[in-house]
Parts: sequence; structure tokens; C-alpha cells
Amino acid sequence: MSDDATYSAIRKALLAELRQIAPIQERRIAHNTAQALQTHNLARQIAQQHTGWPADEIWRAIQDLFVQGVLLVGDLPVIRNPHLEAPADNRRLPLFTVSGYGLQFLDSTKDEPDPYDATSILEPLRQRGMANDTVEAYVPEASRALTASAFRGTCILVGVAAEAMSEELYDALLAHLKPGASAKFTKRSRLRRTPPRRGGRPSPTDSPASTSHA
Repeated sequence: MSDDATYSAIRKALLAELRQIAPIQERRIAHNTAQALQTHNLARQIAQQHTGWPADEIWRAIQDLFVQGVLLVGDLPVIRNPHLEAPADNRRLPLFTVSGYGLQFLDSTKDEPDPYDATSILEPLRQRGMANDTVEAYVPEASRALTASAFRGTCILVGVAAEAMSEELYDALLAHLKPGASAKFTKRSRLRRTPPRRGGRPSPTDSPASTSHA
């Protein structure tokens, strides 16, 4: 199993474990019986279930959950009530809790790809034959940009990958058209997609539709 595949599998296991922990924690806090969650217990649980996974990869996946805002440092009662007097140890690692965003994230990714996990996104695309070289290169970069909260960069990278997929779809559509229709469709599409030159003068290949409002 490659490094990316191992990390993805670890992350999926962690999210599955947190989906079981979070509701229990919410019920306990409602009844004032909350017990602190600890990172080393979470890591130990995953390591016991999957003995072949590297410990450093497990801890890297846990650390990423903090960076992405899924987990917060500190005991849940202290986080929910900042005025609560509590020992300083309750406000630091290894204690942690699932954040409000984390609860939403765990629910939304139960049946959908994890946007922070490139392998989770690429797997269904590979199965459908849609993961070309551009997609394979840009989707992992987009996931890393999202982890770094570079949202505009994420949008640009996703846009490049989406354009690459749409170009392949365009080519596949042309391949299934009749020869005469294919040539006509190709000419019109080329004209429609050619932007006018700067300065208001259209290029020789500009279509009337693209220059009528210039």
C-alpha cells in the first residue's frame, strides 16, 4: 500500500472512530458526565485495530485533524464554557474534543468523499476513467491547499482539474459524432471559445455572436 493510500486508510479509520465517540461525548456533556478524550487513547485504538500501520502516520493524521479544525485541544466542558474554572491541564494536550465544525464534517463525509483526503476524491474518478494526468496532479494539491486554509488557491486548483475533465468529455463527445457533424461542431465550438483580442478588435476567428456586443 502506497504512502497516500496508507494515510487515506488511517484517516478513514480515525473519522469512523470519531463518529462513534462524538455522539457519546455530546450525551455525556448534556448530563454533566463528560469524560475527557485523549489523543494517545485514540491513537492506541487505531493502532490496535490495524497493527500494520506506522505509528508516525497515525499521529500525522491526528495532527491534521487539529489543523483542519475537526478537533480542538482541551476538555469539552472547558471549551464549551470558557468561564468554567478548571485545572490548566484541562486546556492542553493530550485532551481533545470534536469541534462544532468537526461534528458537521463527520456527518457530511459519512457518505461523501473527504475533501481533505485526495485519495478519497480520486478513487471514484479513477473508477470512472476520469482521473487523467492533470487531475492526478492537481487534486492532491487542492487538498493540501484546503488543509492550509488557502481557499482561493483550492478553487483555482479544482478549476484546473475540472477543466481537464471537461476537455476529455468534449473530445469523447466529438468522437461519437458523425464525421460531418463532428467537423461542424468543432468549428463552431472553436469560434465560440476564442476570446476577442484586446483593444476591441476581434480576431479573424471570432464568431459574430462573440463580437456583437464588443
